[in-house]
Amino acid sequence: MAKRIKRGKDDSPLKSITYNFENNLYNLEFFTTSLLPSAVSSDDRAKEGMGDLRRRMGELVESYSVSSKDRLREADGLVNAERISTAVNGIVEIFKEYDWALVNITLSDQRCELLWKASFMMMIAYFDYLLSDILHCYYDRYPEALNEEMTLSYGELRKCSNLKEANNILIERKIESLLYKRFDERLRFFADVLVVDIAETKIRWEIINEAYQRRNIIVHNNGIVNGRYIRNVVHCNGGEKLKAGDRLTISAEYYLRACREVLFGGIILVQNCWRKWFKNDVKAANFALVSSIHKGLMIGAYEITWRLVAFTKEIKEYYKDNKDVIDILYCFALKKAGLNSEFETEKNKLDRVRLSLSNLAALAVIEDDKEGFYEYVGRAAKTGEIKHFEFNANAIYREFMRDADFEAKWNEAFK
Repeated sequence: MAKRIKRGKDDSPLKSITYNFENNLYNLEFFTTSLLPSAVSSDDRAKEGMGDLRRRMGELVESYSVSSKDRLREADGLVNAERISTAVNGIVEIFKEYDWALVNITLSDQRCELLWKASFMMMIAYFDYLLSDILHCYYDRYPEALNEEMTLSYGELRKCSNLKEANNILIERKIESLLYKRFDERLRFFADVLVVDIAETKIRWEIINEAYQRRNIIVHNNGIVNGRYIRNVVHCNGGEKLKAGDRLTISAEYYLRACREVLFGGIILVQNCWRKWFKNDVKAANFALVSSIHKGLMIGAYEITWRLVAFTKEIKEYYKDNKDVIDILYCFALKKAGLNSEFETEKNKLDRVRLSLSNLAALAVIEDDKEGFYEYVGRAAKTGEIKHFEFNANAIYREFMRDADFEAKWNEAFK
């Protein structure tokens, strides 16, 4: 199981947990999609090679087909051993020309599927690590929550240099026992024992639960659906009509859907634990949440970001103090996610008269108004409301960075 994250003296434990979890999943997605073209090319070559192999073997067998005269001789028990031997030797010579590693991949799993499958396994592992880190954080903060009946042997005690080390062993043991449970039982532990809001109306836990069940099927049953999978999965297999004996695979569409839900669910779960266990540290929780939103926007994870902003709007005090910025982010994320009706509804709620120059600049980006954008940036630059470096940090402003004249116009605004 994952080791606890080492952190500096002044770092928030859940801040580093969130940061590492996000980076793990985003880096995994980047790594997988970067390798995908190579895997596709390899699969294409393998399919082409297998097609050529089948064609040549068919031609060879046809060239040595048994004549009608030979069939009469076979009826009399006279087998043309020489003809058969020549055909077999010809097939063997064809086989020698082929890369059998490539042929075997084609006959079983293709490399694209293997790539998505490996990434899927890592994704589930990262979520397990996240749950482990959250539980470590909880028991480090509330060690009295450990079961008083938990014990260490005399041999184990002798290996401990102090009481804290003994306590850490008990925490590890407790967490390992929890992570051996079914996924739905883990969720109930968070909700019922730790009394943490698991956001059942926001997080699509059924998608994450199905991913865990699919992982188990792939690892333990070669991807073949059985009764246990069907019993443990409820309305969450993407509309697939699965029955016992069907084979589960990991496609690009499936992986991205599951990965993004795992990412969203992990961020919200950490946020709810943070706000419950560290009530004096909510400013750091708010900052981490906004950082997650901007990071999601910059890499194009738009469904995650609009849902994260919707979650942010429910944090009353923070939303009250940052309403305009959050509403602008919400509009931008909705538009990028393709939710046009929702976007228009939210945009019409904006009070343009009271928006700051920086927010008006962001709104101009959302409305594809380049002239208005540079006008507002220029005015905000004079008042110091927008700093010269901010286009690197603001996910909305960066929309225009692809323009060839962006840098020149941006610099002009700050002269």
